[in-house]
Amino acid sequence: MFEPMGAESDRAVFRAEERVIYINIDHPQLVAARGAGTVEDPMFLRLSYEIAFSEYAVALAQFDGQKRQFIDLDEPLVVVREAPE
Repeated sequence: MFEPMGAESDRAVFRAEERVIYINIDHPQLVAARGAGTVEDPMFLRLSYEIAFSEYAVALAQFDGQKRQFIDLDEPLVVVREAPE
């Protein structure tokens, strides 16, 4: 979902209690990708998808980390990369 969060905030945030990824429509990268166009512009959508997928990967690692105790900080990344699609 898109939400205005201010230019200084992160590109996206995952709210675990809602299980929703919010994409910051005010972030400078998104503002530049949108330009004078709409949220339907292919460049804007491509960046939005990349942001959402990145945030999803981090959230997945966090959830998995709650179930398992990772000793090495690289372990969640390996788990996410090896997860079936």
